[in-house]
Amino acid sequence: MSLDGLLEAAATLQKEVVVTPAGNWSEFGAKACLLINELTTDPTTGWLNAIRESLRADVERLVAIGEPVAL
Repeated sequence: MSLDGLLEAAATLQKEVVVTPAGNWSEFGAKACLLINELTTDPTTGWLNAIRESLRADVERLVAIGEPVAL
């Protein structure tokens, strides 16, 4: 697979991670780290806003369902 193909595959996986809700706080932390640390998309295209909104929705949902915080 070419480098362009690998970058496209990575971008596709990131999009899937953004739309998949975290099931608990551990998954939330892993999701946040993956999306921020492995950012392959130009941050000026609205991608950071999509990440922020996805993480905000996860926090609200996890708090609402009373998911205990793993420290």
